[in-house]
Amino acid sequence: MSVLRLLPEAIAEGKIYWNNFDLLSKDTDIRAIRGKKISMIFQEPMMPLNPVYTVGEQISEALNHLTDLNVEKRIKSSRTARTDRY
Repeated sequence: MSVLRLLPEAIAEGKIYWNNFDLLSKDTDIRAIRGKKISMIFQEPMMPLNPVYTVGEQISEALNHLTDLNVEKRIKSSRTARTDRY
């Protein structure tokens, strides 16, 4: 949450780089990165993924809100996300 600047700043010094961008730099427009390039999936212990919908449907819904991808590209992206290994 700290990387996405969702917490109050408390670190006095340091750098966090992502794709050659210093995320803590005042010059970095974090809004252009947050959500589309870096995001966080909050996992509440009492509210996991909805079992009524497939994981792919739930990923596709998130992509619908964050991107301009059409339905076919969202489905392809959600399949890729589910098979990628990090």
